[in-house]
Amino acid sequence: MNPKQRINTLLKEFSQINDLPEFQLNEENVCGFQYVGDTVITLFLPDDQNQLVFLSDLVSLDELSSNALVKVLEYSFPGLRTKGAAISVNPKEHSLVLSFVQEIEGLTAILFSNILKNFIETAVHFRAVIADYQHEAPTGQAPAPAPKAPSPNHMHMIRG
Repeated sequence: MNPKQRINTLLKEFSQINDLPEFQLNEENVCGFQYVGDTVITLFLPDDQNQLVFLSDLVSLDELSSNALVKVLEYSFPGLRTKGAAISVNPKEHSLVLSFVQEIEGLTAILFSNILKNFIETAVHFRAVIADYQHEAPTGQAPAPAPKAPSPNHMHMIRG
C-alpha cells in the first residue's frame, strides 16, 4: 500500500470510529477540516515521503501582538507543552503555524486518532493563549490550563 492509500485508509477508519463524514486526501495530497469556530487543521502528504504533516494556522502575523508571540514562544520552550509540535512562521501565508510531522510506517488507526486529537487540542489551546494575550500587558503569571480534549464530532471537511 502506498503512503497516500495508507493515509486515506487511516482517515476512513478515523471517520468511522468517530461517526464523521469520510475524510480523504485530495489529488494534491491535502485534507483539511474545520474544528469548532475557525480552527482549521490541514493534513499534507509530501510527494515521495513517508511522513504526514499536520498544520494549523494560529494567527496572521499582521494581527499578532508581541505579547502574544512571547507567550506562545514561552510555551514552546523546551517544547514539552507543544506535545512534540513546532511553532513556526509560514512565509507564504504570513501566519504563525503549529505543525507536526509523523512517520507513516507503523501508524495504526488508534495511534493516528490519538495523534490527530492531540494536535487539535494543542492547536485550540494555542489559539486560546494567543487570544488571551493579544491585548494584555505581560504579567508573569502562570499559563492557563489546557482546554479539555476536543470531540471529533465538531469537525467538518473543508477540502479533500
